[in-house]
Amino acid sequence: MSVLALLFACTSATERGEQALARDDLLAAEREFRAALDADPEDAEALYGLGWTFHQADEDGPARDAFERLVRTHPELPSGYRGLGSLFAAAGNLPEARKQLEEALKRAPDDPSVNQSLALVELAEEKPEAALSRIDAALAKNPGRPELLQTRAVALLKLDRAEEALEQAAAAVAAADSARSLTAARLTWVSAVLDNVEDRVDASNCGTTAAPVRAWLDGADHVLDEAEADGALHDTTLDTRKLVRRRRGWLEDICAPGGGK
Repeated sequence: MSVLALLFACTSATERGEQALARDDLLAAEREFRAALDADPEDAEALYGLGWTFHQADEDGPARDAFERLVRTHPELPSGYRGLGSLFAAAGNLPEARKQLEEALKRAPDDPSVNQSLALVELAEEKPEAALSRIDAALAKNPGRPELLQTRAVALLKLDRAEEALEQAAAAVAAADSARSLTAARLTWVSAVLDNVEDRVDASNCGTTAAPVRAWLDGADHVLDEAEADGALHDTTLDTRKLVRRRRGWLEDICAPGGGK
């Protein structure tokens, strides 16, 4: 048996499903999680992984079935409630999302993923101060977690603290531990760039101030190229690309390339 085959044989179907999900191979993830559930219909991690696989594929019905099955078979765990909370949040049902996530929080008060999900609900509820406070408390207990750093950057953007958000998003990019978290962090960095553009350009001193901002916008386009090549968050990248073009057009209106004062 080859080394690769031996490693595969020593890895459980649930672990292989999690690895496939981390690289956004949803078909392989579904196959492995289903294999794990064929062997053990109450495998909590496989149920959770299957739910998230369907969630990321925008198949809300099967995702909800998996998460509800997880809640029924393992009501003591936070994961099923977190999954349901994320589904309801994505559908815009914030009260039900909060209800499910608070159930998850009762079971795991310090869980960084649950706290991040609740912070995202608070951001959607237009409560960025509460979200930032929650994320700061979670980071104190889980320093360096990329999803917490990225969500903190979003909260700072909501609070019009764009320069801090830019630094925080860069930290999230550096800490990213999966293709999806890297794309999310990069897009947050782009959002922070866009929020900083107008404050960084002095129309009376284009020769000094415009070039660094053009470099930022070039970097933003490069990030979007990479995100589109990966096929991740496609709708978001298209919308963000339009915003980059608008900021570039604004810059060239007041500081023409090669010109300036």
